[in-house]
Amino acid sequence: MLNRWLQFILIGGLMLVQGDVALLSTPHSQNNSVRKSEAVSFRIDGMHSSIEFAVPFMGITKVRGRFDEFFGTILYDATNLAQSSVEVVMKATSINTGVEKRDVDLRSAQYFDVKNYPAITFKSRRCEKREGKEVAIGTFTMHGVAKEIALPFSIIGELKDAKHHEMGIVVGPMLLNRTEYGVGKVTKAYADRIFVGDEVEINILLRLIAEPPEEKALATQHPPTAMSQTEWEKFIGVYEAEAAKMKVRIEPFGNQLIMQMQGAGIAPLIPIGQATFRIKGVGGLAEFDLDAGHAQSLTIKISGQPALILPRKE
Repeated sequence: MLNRWLQFILIGGLMLVQGDVALLSTPHSQNNSVRKSEAVSFRIDGMHSSIEFAVPFMGITKVRGRFDEFFGTILYDATNLAQSSVEVVMKATSINTGVEKRDVDLRSAQYFDVKNYPAITFKSRRCEKREGKEVAIGTFTMHGVAKEIALPFSIIGELKDAKHHEMGIVVGPMLLNRTEYGVGKVTKAYADRIFVGDEVEINILLRLIAEPPEEKALATQHPPTAMSQTEWEKFIGVYEAEAAKMKVRIEPFGNQLIMQMQGAGIAPLIPIGQATFRIKGVGGLAEFDLDAGHAQSLTIKISGQPALILPRKE
């Protein structure tokens, strides 16, 4: 039974393994069936999605990279697009171009300055159709600079059965000017531009999984509560269950906490009590055992029942 819960937590909560099996058995994707009369709340499956970019280098080639860690939610109503919304959060520290020395440079104050600007975000204000294409219009914030942009997106497939519902969408390609966001400031004649181009091409491919009923119920039963940074600092750390070979890291991310499951992506923690959080995207609870004001263990619950206890390691 424990192994079943572990599978659910590690992968099922962020990927819905059992849903994958059922959906893979579906004989064909149902592109036309997304045209339905109600909005569906989806989360991004970070393990099977990608946010990639390409930057001109020295005018003769391009450096390609990606952001490895991100999460988000999409509310989609095909018959009333105005009711749809998009919210995506990326960890700037997760930038990956395949060259560690270059990535360290990109994380530095010269470029993304991840210490001061850990998050790159997009939050839509409206969704509409433009020239037959669906577009999410909203605020894109990077390096502390916020600008309105339009993200064109297309549905490339849908899979659905009685219990699970998911879609695949593609965003872009689109261009962003990095200098407009202060990423890689140009100084002393354009020397920086000789090596790194201004226009960055963005391509996004997302696998979306519909929010399960139990997560909706959990959100209704446990609304968020206010928590100061001083209060949530006590939960930062690494929790590890050696027998189950599971490792969880709780870390600050802007003005919130996120939980990083080894090999299974990241999920925001929403405070709902003194030492209890709702795990967004998992449909579970994280309860901490406090001792002298600091968390000593983490209990993950599914459907109100303890699924796993992880002692604090550091």
